[in-house]
Parts: sequence; structure tokens; C-alpha cells
Amino acid sequence: MFLLNIISILLTLGNQPECDGFGMCIVEKQAETSIENCLKYDNCIQAEMDYVSNEIVLIVSQSKIKDKAFIKYFTKENFEIDQNFAIPADVAISIGCQENTIIPKGNYPINEENGKIVVRFKL
Repeated sequence: MFLLNIISILLTLGNQPECDGFGMCIVEKQAETSIENCLKYDNCIQAEMDYVSNEIVLIVSQSKIKDKAFIKYFTKENFEIDQNFAIPADVAISIGCQENTIIPKGNYPINEENGKIVVRFKL
């Protein structure tokens, strides 16, 4: 896996506006204050994100996912996204993709690479 602009993020799973269902509800760059708030919720996880070869790459360590979230979102073949998700501008700039990047709704294969869960969102 060749990663260039990998950043640490907090990902609230679900879809907007209520953060239920499947997909990505909130993606933000990881900060000390936001970690504490995130860890209060079962559907908020610490992860990493990158942009490589026209793909957004989501990397998650299973040890950083609460069991409930792991079972709901990562035990199937695919990571489901119920509705299009716009990558926040500050995250897009940090990983090196265009500011208006949208991950289209759909199903994306869940893989294991180097002991981590990896989902590649082809754009």
C-alpha cells in the first residue's frame, strides 16, 4: 500500500443528518478535543484517510472500533454508503484531492491489508 498524504481522522458512521443508517456522517481531522467527544459514541471511530490514484482510502484499526460499530459496518463484504458524501474541504486539501470531492453512494469492498481494515472509494 503506497500512501502519500495519510491523515488521522475521526469518522462518525451513518448518514446525515441524524448519523444513522450506513455511510459516512461526519469526517473531521483528528484533534485532542474532538477525540474525547467522539469516543462517547458507538458510531464514531478513529481512522486514517488518504487519496491515491483517484481513490479515497479509509484505513481503520479494528482495535479502535467499538464492537457494536464493527459488527454493524465492517462485518459484511462491502462498506455501504446510503447517500453521496462530500469530503470536507480541510480534509480534502490535507489528503491532496479536490475540495469538492464527493464519494458516491454505493457499496465498496472491505479488505484487510497489513492487519488493518481498508476501504477504497473509487471516484
